[in-house]
Amino acid sequence: MKTRLYPTVIATVVALAGAVAMTSALAVEAEQYNPAPGTKTRAEVQAELAAAKRQSNVVQYGEATVFLDGASTLTRVQARDDSGNEMRVVQLGDATVFIDPPGTRTREDVRSETLAALRHRR
Repeated sequence: MKTRLYPTVIATVVALAGAVAMTSALAVEAEQYNPAPGTKTRAEVQAELAAAKRQSNVVQYGEATVFLDGASTLTRVQARDDSGNEMRVVQLGDATVFIDPPGTRTREDVRSETLAALRHRR
């Protein structure tokens, strides 16, 4: 009876030790984010907040914030001109958003290209 018990106990201990070792390794990979301390005074921050609340393009509904676009200053011809179709980069705090121009290819062009690529793979 003792000969069957020892291998089972040893296998259980090894499996448990391996599980504990693997879970502790995952915790070490986390990187702490320590933001730089602010350089503005409390009065400057409060003045900036009050100015943002006075702007007409920021509307707050409780926890939600809505940014309204102002009226365009372009003429109809300038707005329809395609020369300004380059990618725009918008900085939102630490996040970066890339706004691509709309595509110029038709649905049939994309469909035919996809079908040709699928046929080529076979």
